[in-house]
Amino acid sequence: MKVEKNFFIFILLTIPISLIVGLRGATLDTQNYINIFYNINDYDLLNISQFYNETSYEIGYGWFSYIFKSLNLSHEIFFIAISILTFYFIYKVSIAFNISYLSVFFLYISSGYFLMQQFMQMRQGLAVPLVLYSMLLFTQKKRVFPILLAIIAISFHQSMFALVSVGCLSLLFFKDKDLSMKEIRIYSIFFLILFIFICKFILLNLMLEYSSRLQNYASDPTYADSLGLFRLPNIRSYIVFLLVFIFSTKKMFLDKLFLYFYIFLLISISIRIGFSDFGILSSRFSTVFSHVEIFLLPLIFKRFGVLNNMFLFFWISAQFIATYMFQAPYVMEHYFIPLDY
Repeated sequence: MKVEKNFFIFILLTIPISLIVGLRGATLDTQNYINIFYNINDYDLLNISQFYNETSYEIGYGWFSYIFKSLNLSHEIFFIAISILTFYFIYKVSIAFNISYLSVFFLYISSGYFLMQQFMQMRQGLAVPLVLYSMLLFTQKKRVFPILLAIIAISFHQSMFALVSVGCLSLLFFKDKDLSMKEIRIYSIFFLILFIFICKFILLNLMLEYSSRLQNYASDPTYADSLGLFRLPNIRSYIVFLLVFIFSTKKMFLDKLFLYFYIFLLISISIRIGFSDFGILSSRFSTVFSHVEIFLLPLIFKRFGVLNNMFLFFWISAQFIATYMFQAPYVMEHYFIPLDY
């Protein structure tokens, strides 16, 4: 009955929100998505590198566009379908954690994950929940299908390779370990310091050397400027991590999915700090990993018993104001600008 109630809530909330997403105007990146969608037959979809060189988008977006364009469907239907799929994978993970989809939904849409990813960074917006869902299936002892889902996610956005890699290493390293809370907290501090060092002094140079896209970003001060460690988004991320670090319990960590998501959250903080000298990596790349907070926070707030709903309401309200009024109000302004197609 609880699952059926959550599914009803999923349908009730997802359909109207996805319609809003699909019927958007010229929010950032949307015009590029549309241009590729309507001209998809002009590209060689069997040549992955050529498609990427011509569009700067991964081949998964091209294949998905081809399917919908071949069915003679509009870009609005295409965008709505991607939005519904994104919400569906979020719903499936929330059910696995036995938490209310309503809580997860409002945490999600009040955050920059929804506003930035579904209205602009659409490929990443779909790919991240897809990887998280594949992690869920792995914890349920399934193998082939989650591997396929992970490959599809990488084909939509190359940053998923990092998320999948960390997920696989977590699965291997912590597979048979039964850690005490003291050990978990010691590991957390150790790995946090280690990953910050790796990001700052090793990964940044390697990524700049081998990624042509990052090389382009590096020449643009809009993306490559250093960011302060105590910017508002960073402070918010520190608070989220501290809440999970302090109030998580041994019982929570018995769920391997919680453990893996906790590791993702730790990695996101490492990236924010370690890549602070390269703006786009510190901000955008860290959100690939911190996305898990929409599932972890409801579990943490549950610990406060009767105050659970009050904390959720306060957090969602504050997050909504910060996101829609300060972080990205331009998204709503661009929403009503007509598209050219």
